[in-house]
Amino acid sequence: MTALSTDVSDRRSLWGAVLGVPAPAERLATFRIALGIFTLSYLLIRLPVFVALGDRPIGDFELVGLLAPLASPPAAWIVYAALALTIVGAAATAVGWRHRIAGPVAAVGMLLLATLRGSWGQMLHFENLIVLHLLIVAFAPAADAWSLDARRLDADSAADDSKVEPSVRYGWPLSLAGLVTAITYVIAGIAKLRYGGLDWVVGDTLRNHIAYSALDST
Repeated sequence: MTALSTDVSDRRSLWGAVLGVPAPAERLATFRIALGIFTLSYLLIRLPVFVALGDRPIGDFELVGLLAPLASPPAAWIVYAALALTIVGAAATAVGWRHRIAGPVAAVGMLLLATLRGSWGQMLHFENLIVLHLLIVAFAPAADAWSLDARRLDADSAADDSKVEPSVRYGWPLSLAGLVTAITYVIAGIAKLRYGGLDWVVGDTLRNHIAYSALDST
């Protein structure tokens, strides 16, 4: 019993050391702003690619992730609506407007778009990483500072000033995002070495992959 209690305590201490680090609200807000701007920019720059998801041939469609229960791709209007809502959600996330609604909208919308891309064989680990980061920010108090929501609360005399104090509630999302990033790139690196070997680095594999990605985005 003592050994078991010690093991549980050690695990709690480990997770506490990783996710239990306090941080100021402004630090989490900075991450929210950067993520929102990056997501918005990415969607706008790659807009033709995402719009094309609504009119791709069904023959190349392979069900993955959330779309696995479907027998066919969603209707084009659903894709376009999801794209529009994700763009709006990303913009609202960046400025911290109605974050409790905008955050989940951006995260779920980007999840759907990334899943659609994956269903046609375009698996991009950084795109999935955006989804994971959006999900973390969506359910974190990321708009307690440097946001339109915070300005609205400041205008309310009943606003709780303790929200802006450094706290674990602002630290764990950042720690979790860092952990997810590290795990994502480790898995991506292992997959590349597993299927491409060292040729991924010294051969033509990387060059061909970049060329294929460039052609796919045009």
